[in-house]
Amino acid sequence: MIKLIVGKKGSGKTKQLIELVNSAAQENSGSIICLERGNALTYDIHYGARLIDYSEFPLTGYNALLGFLYGCYAQNYDLVHIFIDNLRKIAQSDSPEEMVSFLSLLEEKSEKLKIDFTITVSADASELPAEVQKYI
Repeated sequence: MIKLIVGKKGSGKTKQLIELVNSAAQENSGSIICLERGNALTYDIHYGARLIDYSEFPLTGYNALLGFLYGCYAQNYDLVHIFIDNLRKIAQSDSPEEMVSFLSLLEEKSEKLKIDFTITVSADASELPAEVQKYI
């Protein structure tokens, strides 16, 4: 399952993401990962979830991000949920076509590997491609 949390900057997406991460960490027996820029959420995220500061890794483009996520799974087969804060900033791309392709590949892997993804996107829902609307 892929779920997008969309909204303009300052609309409360990260706060909602924190609540979902903490809830998932308390309810699931598998591993939870949260990708975030910096360490600002260190004390907000439940200790049962692993917070990864993506700024430590040179991720440029959706393909690099996809490879990083595959590596996370290859390292830990108990992975059940991945949370990503600010998708377009992590991927360093505003390309709608690349986002659609990325989410499509992610959906295939999500179903096959039984991993849920919750992702924030800083944009109004109306600004996103039609193919992405099903994830909102």
